[in-house]
Amino acid sequence: MGKFEKGILGGFRGTIGPVVGANWRGLDVMRSRPKRSSRVASAKQLQQRMAFALVIRFITPIRALLDSYFGQPANERSRFDLASSFFLREAVTGVYPDMSIDYARVMITKGDLAGVQDAALTALPLGTLQFTWADNSGQPEAVSNDLLLAVVYNPDKARFLYSHVEQRSSGLLSLSVPDAWAGDAVHCWLGFTALGGHRASTSVYLTGTVV
Repeated sequence: MGKFEKGILGGFRGTIGPVVGANWRGLDVMRSRPKRSSRVASAKQLQQRMAFALVIRFITPIRALLDSYFGQPANERSRFDLASSFFLREAVTGVYPDMSIDYARVMITKGDLAGVQDAALTALPLGTLQFTWADNSGQPEAVSNDLLLAVVYNPDKARFLYSHVEQRSSGLLSLSVPDAWAGDAVHCWLGFTALGGHRASTSVYLTGTVV
């Protein structure tokens, strides 16, 4: 329903019949109401739409992480834009309508810091995930107080958890997951970030394990 701002001679906002009224840069403008397309989507369009929906659903909860640590902004494209393009290009598998995220191809962080080496994951009793890695401090682009970013995803619950407190030199992280996750398979990624900035290593994937 449209709403007149200054009586019948003034501009209006909203839809009246086939016309849509709006205010654009201080000017009252009208445009035709868009028509619904009667064309049937092609197989390629259906594939693209589902891929886009899968990616957006997956990455939106971790947008803050991607905006901080996924590569370097370029040509007015944010880190999140770069991550979205990467996920669409590399991290979707299958053919419509049987499509899904390929977790092994997911990257949460991307950069030139020295990466996580000899990473391992063990599921301990009482819903604890134990991560271990080698202390490679002193290598080029690696200092002892780089922080480990551990990201855990539960596809059954569509929930993420992450920890960003342990240093590169510690080599050990124990992370508790909710009781409701018992028996669920989770997927994990580890990467390092430098203090006080956006520098990061390229994350590594740890194959799915049951909590």
